[in-house]
Amino acid sequence: MILMVVITGLIMVGGGMLLMFFAYKKHNQIERLAYQAELTIESAKKEMAAERREALLKLKDELHQRRLEFKNEERKERAELERIRAKVMARFDLIEQRENEVQIARRDLQQKERELSKINDQIKIAEKKSQTILQELTIRLEKASQMTQEE
Repeated sequence: MILMVVITGLIMVGGGMLLMFFAYKKHNQIERLAYQAELTIESAKKEMAAERREALLKLKDELHQRRLEFKNEERKERAELERIRAKVMARFDLIEQRENEVQIARRDLQQKERELSKINDQIKIAEKKSQTILQELTIRLEKASQMTQEE
């Protein structure tokens, strides 16, 4: 019976050692998997950080490109506005010059109308004088002709 107890004890010790061996093996496998998981997580974190940096660089580059495009567009629009402003100012100056010319022409026309009015008045006075002289001459001629007829 002792032998049986010893054999049972040995079987138990062997079974316990076998269980310990499998448990140790599983424990090592779990630690290895945990270590690999940590490495995978670290690698994923590094990869995410690198992707984040790359995305930020792309965003910064795109932002820079858009700023450049905006500035170029702004320059073009400013140049166009300046061209239009210069064109409007040139037209404004031309209109102002023409208005000045019209005012000068009006003043000249008014001056000429005044001169014509004076000349017209002088002509009327001269016509009245010539009519008066004609009437006087007619009267003298009639008197002279009556004298000759009577004489």
